[in-house]
Amino acid sequence: MEIRIIADITAAKGFEEELREQLLSLAVESIKEAGCITYTVHCDTERSDRFFIYEVWQNAEKLEEHKESVHFQNFLSVSEKTLANLDVHLIDALN
Repeated sequence: MEIRIIADITAAKGFEEELREQLLSLAVESIKEAGCITYTVHCDTERSDRFFIYEVWQNAEKLEEHKESVHFQNFLSVSEKTLANLDVHLIDALN
């Protein structure tokens, strides 16, 4: 069963551009993963500090593999100073 996620991300003050680059780098590597169907980074049109990632994974096992991947763990490490908030939401399509 596919797993769909929206990550709601806020950059730390003054680190908007750096976080943007980190998120884009994460996306480049994540989309290469087996089981990753979609991994797109979006930005808020009114707030330069707010980003969203829309992810679709083949199943829960592939999502867990992603969480343990070197590039995801590296993102968690390097984003400590650039990330103010990260909320992850599992979602289901209604139509």
